[in-house]
Amino acid sequence: MSSLARHPATGSRRAEIGSGFRLAASWLSFGAWLFLVFGGLATLSSQEARFPRIVGWLALALAVLIAFVTMERWVGALPAFLAYGVLNGLMMIGTGHVVNDASKTIPRGTAVAMTLLAAGSTVFGLGLASRKLTRADRVALMGVLVSVLAGIANERLTLWSFSLMFCCLATTW
Repeated sequence: MSSLARHPATGSRRAEIGSGFRLAASWLSFGAWLFLVFGGLATLSSQEARFPRIVGWLALALAVLIAFVTMERWVGALPAFLAYGVLNGLMMIGTGHVVNDASKTIPRGTAVAMTLLAAGSTVFGLGLASRKLTRADRVALMGVLVSVLAGIANERLTLWSFSLMFCCLATTW
């Protein structure tokens, strides 16, 4: 029996291996991008950072540039990311505290507002994922990225971040 008989007829073994390597490279690239984002944010927000603040700004600038260049690829995953935010919002409404830190409480009204903004953003994001991006879409998506980064960097800006994200995505509709 040939080992190819056990594989689907969709392509050769070499094509399957190449596809696996591309998938692995994509995940590793995403991890490196996340390292740039969180490393840059940590450098900027820490008083005792190992590196000068300019390194944090350069890391964030490089991450934004990479996000802009690869926008056609990640826009399809945006609605799933936003739907995850809706699930987190529902958990915050139910428990009354932040999902990743049980010691921090959150007013239920704020949690409801964030959940509704995330749900609306998810709906608008679905429209973006299914079409070719225009210049206006690209500007709006950069606004979404900046608003998410601002919300991560400073928890006091999270509700404003969700509002800005919603407005940016609403303009694309």
